[in-house]
Amino acid sequence: MDKLYKPSDIARICNVTTPTIHNWIKKGVLKVISFPHGRKKVTRECLEQFLRESGMDGVKIDG
Repeated sequence: MDKLYKPSDIARICNVTTPTIHNWIKKGVLKVISFPHGRKKVTRECLEQFLRESGMDGVKIDG
């Protein structure tokens, strides 16, 4: 299975705030897997697709 990223991880990667990530999730532009207790995570594949589609494909995910 792909690595899973928390919204706070994605915020750090994209250099935005965590509330921005939650807004992207609510708008449906960032696909998530929902877990019990309201936790949401994003697969690496979905994150890479989001970065490509949003013009941020030059952003490094790890490292």
